[in-house]
Amino acid sequence: EALPELFAGRVKMVLYSKGKGGASLYTKTRNITVVAPEVNVADTTGAGDAMIGSFLACLIKDGIAPKDLERLPVEALLKYLEFSAYYASHSVTNKGAIEAYADKNEITKFIKEYENKR
Repeated sequence: EALPELFAGRVKMVLYSKGKGGASLYTKTRNITVVAPEVNVADTTGAGDAMIGSFLACLIKDGIAPKDLERLPVEALLKYLEFSAYYASHSVTNKGAIEAYADKNEITKFIKEYENKR
C-alpha cells in the first residue's frame, strides 16, 4: 500500500522480505516475486539483513550504480532476488546473525543442494 508514496520521492526500488513467504522487488514499473527455499529454521536473527546485504553485494559485484537500477533487465533482478532469498534462507539454518552468514563456498553448496532437490 505504501509503494505509491515511496515512489513519489527518489526511491528507485523496494525490496520486501517476507520470511518463509519469499521476497518481492518493486520498481515503478515492475513487480518480481520469488519463493524462499524450505529449510529447517534454527534462528531468524539477521535474516532481513542477510536478504538486503546479499542483494546489495550482487549489485556491487556487477558494478550496478543507483542510476542504473530502473534499467536493469528483469532477468538480472530475478537472479539477484533469488540469490538473496537463498542467502537469507541459509542464514536462518544456523544460530546467530553474522556468524550464521555463509561464505562463498557454503552458499554455492547450499544452492546446488537445493536445486538438486527441486
